[in-house]
Amino acid sequence: MKGVAIVGDHNSGKTTLGKRILQVLKERGYKPFVFKHAPHTEHFADEGKDTEQYLSVADTVVATGKDIYAVYAKGHLPIHKLFALMRDFGADFLLYEGTPHGLLIPWLKVGNGKGDSPYTLWHVESPQSLTDEEVEELVDDILSRTWTIPMMLNCGKCGVDTCQEYVDAILSGEERTCVLWESTMRIIIDGKEVPLVPFIEKLYRSVIESLVNNLKGVPRDYHSVEIYLGREKHED
Repeated sequence: MKGVAIVGDHNSGKTTLGKRILQVLKERGYKPFVFKHAPHTEHFADEGKDTEQYLSVADTVVATGKDIYAVYAKGHLPIHKLFALMRDFGADFLLYEGTPHGLLIPWLKVGNGKGDSPYTLWHVESPQSLTDEEVEELVDDILSRTWTIPMMLNCGKCGVDTCQEYVDAILSGEERTCVLWESTMRIIIDGKEVPLVPFIEKLYRSVIESLVNNLKGVPRDYHSVEIYLGREKHED
């Protein structure tokens, strides 16, 4: 899973450029996932409409239409839940609009506003002036220079101790990848994913598959297994 953050001032053309990049990615067979960070936005649903009225009382509202649905939830979206959404929707590329906080991905700066990052690898002053060919070339370079997004677990599986060191190593020219994306097994405890070494992953997988395969009604060709384990709260 790779990705890029499109950053810039308000009305600098971030969305305009983002849409053109997305179009090229989709034409090439990618399944991009868009995350829009809008820290100053108070209303995503139309103000005064039914959905917004429910949101004034409820913490979570699901709105469905003919061929689309939206989930509105109050609060902060943790990084691990963003990654889970990307996996659930089968995405293979993240386009993040806005300044990424707690996420180590390369930046594409738009416009001439202030603010920069060691991760700024591209700068487009006027997205509207780019030709289709120039956008194609930009996407080529993005796909070539972006790295596998670290999951921010500091698990050390990539050969260095922290995710920050992982990105620094890549920027210095080393070849590294976040191998956690390759795993098809996830254990999440109290909302936080626990990294598994290959031996432990193989052991858990073997035990779980053995138990599941002996349950009545389980199809032989199932594709995934989800287990929720709740625990009673004990007072000290």
